[in-house]
Amino acid sequence: MMELAGAYWEDGFATFVHGFMEVTVNDTIRVADVDPDGWNGDFEVVMCTGTSCRVVMADDPGAWVSGGTVEVI
Repeated sequence: MMELAGAYWEDGFATFVHGFMEVTVNDTIRVADVDPDGWNGDFEVVMCTGTSCRVVMADDPGAWVSGGTVEVI
């Protein structure tokens, strides 16, 4: 499990920024404890780097304020 360094939403996709972790396309990640709550949930990864994951998120959850963890489940 990694702490989130940030998150942003654009055009139906959310990107979660975190420290380096092993994650690949089609993995499912769990995001928890983010403020605001709209960022939290289980998501299928559609794009990734070592330090970020992009997922489909149809609705804008609002600006990331703070907190959160991410893990592959």
